[in-house]
Amino acid sequence: MPRQRRNTAPVDPDQLGLNLRGEGFEGPLEARGVFSTAYLARHLRNAPDFASENDVTTAFREIAEIWRLRLTALGRQNEAFNCSSFLEPILDRLGWLRIPQQSMPNDFATRKRPDYCLFTSESDFTAASEADANTLFRLGATVVEAKKYGHPLDQLSNNETPGWFPSQQIQDYLNHAKDANGRRFFNWAILTNGSEWRIYTDRSTVGGTKTAPEKKLPLLPAASGIVWNEPPTGCVRHATVEELRVHSVPRALYADAHKRAFFEPRPGTLALFDRFNAPVKQLVSEWWTRIEDSRAFAGNLGEIRSYHRTLRPGGVTLVGLIAEGGQGMRTANNARFLAYLEGTPQAGELDKKAAEWSAAWLGKPSIAPAFRQFLTEAGGNPGSPVRNRAARKPARVGHFRKRTRSAFERGLH
Repeated sequence: MPRQRRNTAPVDPDQLGLNLRGEGFEGPLEARGVFSTAYLARHLRNAPDFASENDVTTAFREIAEIWRLRLTALGRQNEAFNCSSFLEPILDRLGWLRIPQQSMPNDFATRKRPDYCLFTSESDFTAASEADANTLFRLGATVVEAKKYGHPLDQLSNNETPGWFPSQQIQDYLNHAKDANGRRFFNWAILTNGSEWRIYTDRSTVGGTKTAPEKKLPLLPAASGIVWNEPPTGCVRHATVEELRVHSVPRALYADAHKRAFFEPRPGTLALFDRFNAPVKQLVSEWWTRIEDSRAFAGNLGEIRSYHRTLRPGGVTLVGLIAEGGQGMRTANNARFLAYLEGTPQAGELDKKAAEWSAAWLGKPSIAPAFRQFLTEAGGNPGSPVRNRAARKPARVGHFRKRTRSAFERGLH
């Protein structure tokens, strides 16, 4: 096993723009369930395979020099450049043997092949070099998914796996890294953009074994006996006991929550609570009686529209204040009133439906002339009716429906 394989690099704590921090943020390390911070800080260094400071000093200096010399170019170049000029030299200096994507077989069951499959022994590396995908995974120690240097690791993919996040690509590899009996070939995988390195494990396992937290509850000591081995988040204390996450929370926190909601007070959730609880409570107090049903919504439409003009990017509001049709705050199908992120499967489904509807309308002699007319007025091109999304705005479509209702009734019934 390469002694240096545990090396980590700095991560950006301002992930997703919400300034959220994972469990146990400590400088360059951030633990989110794979390891506890206590394990990383106190126990990992005592593991037999963990390299000493003297063992890694040379490799660390060489990697730092590579980074210093190539940082400017890395920021300008693509993923291939990051792989060849930065990631591969790092992997080599850490003692890994690797098979790159272009040398892998094509019979992977995953949506895409990983960028690298890593090996700890020469014999496994040699055997895997001419093997099928299943054998490659069986002999490998782990896999690496690489991105362009500095590319956000929480951004949807637009190319190789459209609509997937990079972490989903990693989970796809882990889901297929097992034999016919479900036994795992490896338990973790690496996602990196060169600047940030993440280690993922299979969501359903810890250490390759199915978790059973309900069986661990009897092992919990009394509150006075719990060692709070994770950094606190304000007034909330955290601990990991076996497979269980344990928290000590002031009762006042839940009493202050909107609708007195009960939730697990993990650091990221508490950051959301601090950001949104107070403004949401204020908005509900001010607006609820004016949006609680369709009649109230319609009766206060002027005030609601005036409120819309006060909204600014980054602000907080209620779905019931911006959703069409007086949906209010009730549980309902608001999906058709909101938007989907471009590149997601849901957005692709909307584009598919728009193409089907446009083809159907253009195929109806009683509808096609009006459809072409209003599509042109809205700035669209009848030759490519789905290309310009602005031409399909709800207001335009509603105007079109109103003006051509009789044509629809004749053409579709």
